[in-house]
Amino acid sequence: EPGAMANHYEPGIRVPLIVSSPGVRNGGRINTALVTLADITPTILEWTGVDVPSNLHGRSLIPILDVDQPEGWDQVMLSHVCHEVTMYYPMRTIRNRRYKLIWNIDWRSEYPLPIDTLRRATWTETVRRGDPTIGKRSVKKFLFRDQIELYDLEKDPDEIVNLADVPEMQDIRRQLSESLDQWMIATDDPWLVRHRLPMPGEPESASSRQANVDESSGYESIFNGTDLSGWTTRRAERGGYKVENGLLVCPADGGGYLFTDKEYSDFSFRFEFRLTTAANNGIGIRSPLLDARPAYDGMEFQILDNIGYPKQLKPYQYHGSLYGLAAARRGALKPVGQWNNQEIWCKGRRVVVTVNDVVILDVNLDHVADQASRDEHPGLLRESGHIGLLGHGSRVDFRNLRVKEL
Repeated sequence: EPGAMANHYEPGIRVPLIVSSPGVRNGGRINTALVTLADITPTILEWTGVDVPSNLHGRSLIPILDVDQPEGWDQVMLSHVCHEVTMYYPMRTIRNRRYKLIWNIDWRSEYPLPIDTLRRATWTETVRRGDPTIGKRSVKKFLFRDQIELYDLEKDPDEIVNLADVPEMQDIRRQLSESLDQWMIATDDPWLVRHRLPMPGEPESASSRQANVDESSGYESIFNGTDLSGWTTRRAERGGYKVENGLLVCPADGGGYLFTDKEYSDFSFRFEFRLTTAANNGIGIRSPLLDARPAYDGMEFQILDNIGYPKQLKPYQYHGSLYGLAAARRGALKPVGQWNNQEIWCKGRRVVVTVNDVVILDVNLDHVADQASRDEHPGLLRESGHIGLLGHGSRVDFRNLRVKEL
């Protein structure tokens, strides 16, 4: 699994423990206990009749081998410092059956990080291809992690949407943080000498990390901030787009379609957008210049206020979704009125949509939906075309629109 080594994400830690011995009783049982490597030594010592030292952090598994659902084994603590001396990235983690909280202690490290992953063939190939993802994360989010990561493993088993700063999750975060902190104190964790686990409500945001890396290389601005040079308007009777204070604006009483004069095939399109309540817009790619059906004769990715939109939405209508075909992951949007950053990365038959550094959609265009749905969208077969802003009569602001051809 790409990106599973030397971290506390599920692909690297959620593995089965198989216990086999000629003397084991009732073989073939499945036990639901959450255990760690620290439990192995006490288990072997007890199994072989050796007294277990009181200073060991783990627990023997012997008492629970015959119990399918043992009590008191619903939570584990995890620790990582380095794989080798020169490959460090200290983390402390608490995981229960539903939630996981990761404290990235050295989260301000500059790239390249001294972590084992960056010397592996998987990473080398990711860089060579210019791939925007490693595993199911964006490359940027993998390299520049938030100080605190909190995931709902039931709703988000891939651990993509960090909930650490979500107001409704602060009680959960506090409970997990306090338990983790108490465990570190009890085990005399040396990192507490110079570091302190931040609690909810403290001044610094859990995700305030700013990546010190040049992301502008190779990108060309496609909006000059003063007029619509380089763009073509269609459906102008809807009121069109306009420029306000350096922003490209779809007015509440306007809209229509605004296409780039230039056509693109394989590209990365990055932009920032700001929604208003119930806003509805779209981004067209590989589209012909047309006055109707851009979501069908081209491809449209939703720009939408998921929470405030008044109508019931189908899965493929939420923000970032490939309209009519592929549903995007939810939870990455910032509240209405705040600026979001987004990237649509398109190479061959693969399209990746990233919002605020969270991968919300990663699809192969040959495999989306069923054949009948694909037949309704002939634009899926297009290899090049225009990029478009597809307004639907609600205000959305855009800025910093830029493209890099791949």
